[in-house]
Amino acid sequence: MDFALLGSSGIRVSRVGLGCGFRNQTDLRVMETAIRRAIERGVTLLDCSNFYGKTPATPYGGASEIALGRAIAGCRDDVVITSKVGCPIGPGPNDLGGSRMHINREIDRSLRRLQTDHVDIYIVHWRDPDTALEETVSAMLDVIRQGKARAWGMSGFSAWESCKAAMIAERLGGPRPAMIMHPYNLLDRAPELELLPFCRAERVGFFAFSPLAVGLLTGFYRPNRPPPPGSVMAAPRRRSEYDQTFRGRAFQVLAAVERIAATRACAPAHVALNWVRSHPEVSVTLMGVDTPDQVDANLSALSWRLSSEERKKLNGVSGTVRLLDA
Repeated sequence: MDFALLGSSGIRVSRVGLGCGFRNQTDLRVMETAIRRAIERGVTLLDCSNFYGKTPATPYGGASEIALGRAIAGCRDDVVITSKVGCPIGPGPNDLGGSRMHINREIDRSLRRLQTDHVDIYIVHWRDPDTALEETVSAMLDVIRQGKARAWGMSGFSAWESCKAAMIAERLGGPRPAMIMHPYNLLDRAPELELLPFCRAERVGFFAFSPLAVGLLTGFYRPNRPPPPGSVMAAPRRRSEYDQTFRGRAFQVLAAVERIAATRACAPAHVALNWVRSHPEVSVTLMGVDTPDQVDANLSALSWRLSSEERKKLNGVSGTVRLLDA
C-alpha cells in the first residue's frame, strides 16, 4: 500500500481509501466485515458520513458510522477516519445544512455512533447556499478547537468556494482545510480544470470519489441493455442518466477501458481505478464497496500501474469533459 501526505496537514493516509457509503448493503455485520477486511489489507483511510448506511432501522443514515465504530475497536489509533455533515438526516427543518446549530449537534451524534472521542477529519458534505460560508467554517474550526476533530475538509465545493473557505479559516486563526473531495473518473474530468490546480498550488489534499463512475466503468453495465434490477443505476432517479451515458464519447471510453483490461487480463474496474491513481494530485482514491469480496477485488488493482502509452490512450478518448453527474 502506498501512502501520501494529506496536503500540508502532516497526516499520512493510504492512497486507496474505503468509502463507507454501502449503497446496496443494509446488513451491519457485512459492513463491519468489509471495513475490517480493508484494514487487514492495509487501508488506513476510512471515509464515512452521518448520511451513509440507510437501513430499515436507520432510514436517514447512520448505520455506516455504527459499523465503522465497531470495526475500528482495538485499532482506532492505526486508522484515519472521516465523517461528514450537511446532508438530510431527518425530516426536521434543521436536520441538514451548514449551520453552527446543525454542525454542533451532528458531530456529537457521529462520535456516539463511532464510539470515539474524535474524528480525524470532519468534512462539510455539501455547500449549503442558505448559510453564510463564514458561519460554516467558523463552526468547523470550533469542532477542532473542542478536540472533536483533528482537521477539516470540504466535499463538492467549487475551486473558488474552497479558496474562499481557506481564506476565512486563516482570517479566523484556524487551520486551513486539509482536503477537498469530488467525483473524479474517466467520465468526469471536471476537477482538472480548477480543483486539481488549486490543490497543487495550495497544498490541499484531494479525495477522488466515484472512480468507477457509480459502476459504469466496471463492465457490469452494458450498452444497449437496461441496468440489472436492484442495481444502483436501476433506481428511477438514475435511469435517465444511465440511458444517456453510453452514447458518444462515454461509449468510446468504456470500450477503451475494456481493450486495456483485455490486454492486461484484468477487470475493467482495475483500469479505471489505476487511471485515477496515476494522478499525483490525488491523495486518496476512494473505493465504494458493499461486500468484503469487493474490497479484495478492488485492492487487487494495486499490483500494477498503467503504462504511459495506456494513459495517453485513455486521456485521448475521455477528454476534459464532464459527462456524468456522480
